Amino acid sequence: MEAVGLLKRCTAHRDKDVRKISDTALYIMQAPELKLDKENFMEISMDISDDSWGGRRSAAQQKEPPPERYSIEWYQIEAEKRGSRKVEEPKPAGAGTLLAVALIVGALGCAFALGLQSS
Repeated sequence: MEAVGLLKRCTAHRDKDVRKISDTALYIMQAPELKLDKENFMEISMDISDDSWGGRRSAAQQKEPPPERYSIEWYQIEAEKRGSRKVEEPKPAGAGTLLAVALIVGALGCAFALGLQSS
């Protein structure tokens, strides 16, 4: 009964979360005891002699363990998984890339030259 008294006092607490939790706990503590008879429960038979739902079961096949990672066999299997992908050679830099590099170098050069003149 001390718990019920404490919960009643906590329902007036200044913290909203404490009030909410204490109100919920007080509701549970003051709830009447639930009386259940055998008729309120369902009984499930655990007779496993009739296992017709499973159908035919095949024996588990023994698989060969995979090769050790990064071994030659492992690389061969990985290559087969990926198929015959061709490695593309890098394309030469286009005119746009060269122009961007030239602009950056030019801007840095101007900034450097201006820095020397102001000194």
